[in-house]
Amino acid sequence: STLNEQLYNECDKEDEKEHSISFVKSLVEKGADVNWKNDNYFNLTAFMRACANNHIETVKYLLSVSNINVNSISSLRWSAFYLACKYGRSYVVK
Repeated sequence: STLNEQLYNECDKEDEKEHSISFVKSLVEKGADVNWKNDNYFNLTAFMRACANNHIETVKYLLSVSNINVNSISSLRWSAFYLACKYGRSYVVK
């Protein structure tokens, strides 16, 4: 799989014990595109999945990446912050 897919898959992990912020950072440092959209899953981004899955440290890290598009919209017209609220993670938005 590509760096982009690996980044998406890491942020898609629901179990915090399975999720690795250090792996996310290494993928971004190696060139993974933080704005890549998974066209197999409604054009969601890794940032959207991190918000939905309550990966607070990953969300903070991805927000620090200079070219992150926090306003990206999925093919279902969902934003990262909409997903956070949809899954009861409204504190991610704060």
